[in-house]
Amino acid sequence: MADPLRPDLCIIGAGALGVALARHARRFDVSVTLVDRGRPEPGDQPEVYRRLAALAASAGLAQAMREGETLGLASIQPKLVYKSVAARAIAVAEGGAVLESVEHLRAQGVEVMRGEPRFTEGRTLAVGDAVLRPRSIILALGGEPMTPSIPGLSEIDFLTPDTIVENGRKLSHLLVIGGGAEAVALAQIHRRLGCAVTLVPQGALLAGFDPEAVSVLADALAAEGLDLVREGQIEEIQPRSQGIGVRLSTQGGQTRPLDVSHVLLATERRPDVAGLGIEHLKLSLSADGLLSTGPLGRTANRAVRAVGYAAGQRQWNLALAHGREVVEAVLTGRGRPSGALPMIVPTEPGLVQIGHAEPLARRGRADAKVLRATLAENEAARAMGKTVGSAKLMLDAHDRITGGSIVAPMAAELGALVSLAMQARMTTEQLAAISLPYPSLAALISQMAENHPAGQRVSPWTQRRQALRRLLPR
Repeated sequence: MADPLRPDLCIIGAGALGVALARHARRFDVSVTLVDRGRPEPGDQPEVYRRLAALAASAGLAQAMREGETLGLASIQPKLVYKSVAARAIAVAEGGAVLESVEHLRAQGVEVMRGEPRFTEGRTLAVGDAVLRPRSIILALGGEPMTPSIPGLSEIDFLTPDTIVENGRKLSHLLVIGGGAEAVALAQIHRRLGCAVTLVPQGALLAGFDPEAVSVLADALAAEGLDLVREGQIEEIQPRSQGIGVRLSTQGGQTRPLDVSHVLLATERRPDVAGLGIEHLKLSLSADGLLSTGPLGRTANRAVRAVGYAAGQRQWNLALAHGREVVEAVLTGRGRPSGALPMIVPTEPGLVQIGHAEPLARRGRADAKVLRATLAENEAARAMGKTVGSAKLMLDAHDRITGGSIVAPMAAELGALVSLAMQARMTTEQLAAISLPYPSLAALISQMAENHPAGQRVSPWTQRRQALRRLLPR
């Protein structure tokens, strides 16, 4: 047998995250091998979000046609061809995919190996006929939705976020199982595309997000006709020759029967470790479907780090920032703290949260302050007819922004402004001084700071100057 290859770093998983981390690692002038498992990494986050964005654009236009009366126009029921909508979403996703050829990556110094990898002993890795024994290993694996133990679920052909867009037929009544950002976004999209939709989170709705913001978003979704069963649990799936029966238990122990045409399983994702042989690394998935057991992607094996779904990073910007920290920790012994990063629910209105939710920000901090505003206070929102939403900023004792949550149209762009202000350690006084276009949704953020007493503070030097001027004769 040939001597094993000994790269400094081996990254398993050639999805968008694996490619980005391989390129990042090359900046440190080390040998990097990227293992392409020969199949798309499930749940490849940028592609998922591109599909969601394309579907949401079509669904948003359809909803705008229905709501024409709010802007003084005639309301129209759109004629939807779901197959065309799905085809466009696929084309948009593929058009923006990571198109990194082997030659391109090799030109950047990344060695790409294609084949099904399998650990044989210790950290020895077999890829086809090649054998590797890298100094460090990073698992950048895709993830499949976790299948809850619901009687009858395994007996039906349920859809997943990766497969639903390939379905070219309109879904007459869609049951969405899951309470994460992906599930909520897909539920609203298909409701706007003319489907009856029932969303059952099977647990907390949008866990980790500010409960107050979640409540505002839930009310907005319900106003569009989405059937959100927040306190319910699916007790049984009943396969039928025509359609699917569902038995729900609701708050108070009551039972509610439901007839649906399709089921979408959009639960949290579990990393795809099939065939990898992680038992040879003395690794196993936790009950939450994670491989990491500590900060910076540490696992039970000192040579192996986990990123992405295997580390519980379910949003692309979080996974990329965390992955870069892990790469730097492995190669330099230190990882740069990324600070508070925005989390998003890509609905309309969208929900963005940066930093901790209010209850966490206030815990043990008597000096924590909260600023609030509603979209109805913003001229641009009123002109658009989009007044359902809110914004919140959390402040420390020095009036610096420590977190925030926003429910609004174009929430991601508003969140970018708050995120930038947090990274710059801006106070409300500095934020209030920013000159923003008028009218604009972004003005809501600066107006919140301006209305805060600290944003109106006069400096001591200005106070002395004013006092001196009063003493001078006119």
